[in-house]
Amino acid sequence: MVSGYINDINGILIWNPVPGKDETAHWSGDSREGYANGEGLLTWYHRKKEVSSYRGSMKRGKPEGFGIYKFADGDIYAGQWKAGLRHGNGKFWFRDGRFYSGPWMNDKRVKRMV
Repeated sequence: MVSGYINDINGILIWNPVPGKDETAHWSGDSREGYANGEGLLTWYHRKKEVSSYRGSMKRGKPEGFGIYKFADGDIYAGQWKAGLRHGNGKFWFRDGRFYSGPWMNDKRVKRMV
């Protein structure tokens, strides 16, 4: 196994630097050189129950380009990704109803919410 990656249920490499116990993934999309690559759907499971998902573009097993991530807690991010991190313009819907739209850099919001 490549450091920082896990194999999905079909053996495709998916970036996950801190895998959780009983956590599995399934990539429905293209692959290249053993990594998830191109457009598709990545679904994360905990003890075989779906907990989160990412629909969008992947490059070498990491989100890259535009994608939508639905977090286990109900939050949703739709926007640009770079090397597996939110980076570029994006929108974030918090499960409590708050909303952020604007730039992201290295997985962090660049400006404050209003």
